[in-house]
Amino acid sequence: MPVGLAVVLRLPFLLEPLRPDEAGYLMVAQQWHLSDSTTYGSYWVDRPPLLLLIFKAAVGQGPLGIRLVGTVAAAALVAAAAAVGQAVAGRRAAWWSSLVTAALVSSFALGGQEVDGELLAAPFVLAGCAATLWAVDERQTRVGRLVLGFLAGVAAVAAVLVKQNFVDALAFAGVLLVLMARNPATRRRALETAVAGAAGVALVLAAVLVWAATVGPGVGDLFYVMYLFRFDAAEVIARRDLARPEARLLGLVAVALVSGLVPLLTAALWQALGPPRRRDPLAWALAAMVAVGGVGVAAGASYWRHYLIELVPAAAIGTAMLARGRPTRWVRPLVSLVVVSSAVAMFVGGGIHQIAGDPEEAATRMARWLEARSAPGDTAVITYGHANVLLPAGLSSPYPYLWSLPARVRDPNLKLLISTVEGPRAPTWIVEWNSFDSWGLDADRRLAQAVFENYHMVAVVAGHNVYRLDRRP
Repeated sequence: MPVGLAVVLRLPFLLEPLRPDEAGYLMVAQQWHLSDSTTYGSYWVDRPPLLLLIFKAAVGQGPLGIRLVGTVAAAALVAAAAAVGQAVAGRRAAWWSSLVTAALVSSFALGGQEVDGELLAAPFVLAGCAATLWAVDERQTRVGRLVLGFLAGVAAVAAVLVKQNFVDALAFAGVLLVLMARNPATRRRALETAVAGAAGVALVLAAVLVWAATVGPGVGDLFYVMYLFRFDAAEVIARRDLARPEARLLGLVAVALVSGLVPLLTAALWQALGPPRRRDPLAWALAAMVAVGGVGVAAGASYWRHYLIELVPAAAIGTAMLARGRPTRWVRPLVSLVVVSSAVAMFVGGGIHQIAGDPEEAATRMARWLEARSAPGDTAVITYGHANVLLPAGLSSPYPYLWSLPARVRDPNLKLLISTVEGPRAPTWIVEWNSFDSWGLDADRRLAQAVFENYHMVAVVAGHNVYRLDRRP
């Protein structure tokens, strides 16, 4: 039933207009080939390759295609939650875990309706945890243990290849197996599982590294995209744009509390780490998972609501651990809080949506306007990002950055954008969605001057200036 609930709760969003991230990943995936010597073809994005491969499967299907992928991911996450619950404390725990997961992954407050890296990585995390727990079960055969351990390793590293900070399953399995290995009664099970898991991790990593080193962008470039870029981005955010992230951080904390996510995790850790279970390896594995997830949410620095999806697998395991204690005391009130909070968020969010209108209405209007007036071969640049205008309009961009943060980090003085505007590959259309000098990018007005010299303003659509190239590229 919870799996069906997760699917039903996503149905109202299947045909919603694409969000910027969804459209951006689809644009990157559309033109990316695994044999490209650049990281992702003509566009640049700071994400791992498996995420783009998943989006590639939905290319050409529009919003419905990627939303169906998201629905499958949500259903898989809830199913994995049931498997975890069953492994921890039997059928009752499986029910509670899957119900909490269905509510959280569908929560409007957590941005669960958007198909992003967090949603697509979370099922791999929880599948890895479930496989680990089933592998170390004393009733498991040796062959079954090795197979499940191997699958746990594959799933855990797959999560990282979808969203690079999702090392939660690796942390969970690592702490669990190390602590179990210290006990002579469970040492053999832990070591066998660890060896098989390490083999799964090594196999997947080897395949990715061979691809990157031979036909792909190179190991160094891939590592920069996945990790080193975040250090550059954090520096840029700290230097220029603290007010908005700080405001979003306060909202993120409020959502984490009101949704029931933090109260549930707090109760689970309080019960798990208190006597008499203080020495329970599963309790410390959960603690490690929560710590890693919390760091992952904080390290994102932009503090979008959907970051909290990273904590949903830990919430599923925590719910199962609460259910093996005194469920009438802990589980029911906390699960009720999560479910009611998600329901309220759904109704309130839906009401605001109906009253205020589609939050992407301006993007939809702009996309339709550009689509109606563009000719084959036309290109466009939207400042700075907003791929959900480009993709529905059927336009590509000669500028490689479809998000504002990569542009601010890798083209801080807009030298590349200005040279593009002035060069032979100048975009046919420029939409001033964010002002040219947003984040202080065009303080010397060089971009504005280049646009005024080479373009003329043709319209104001949805409150944004639209410019057309004076010459054919």
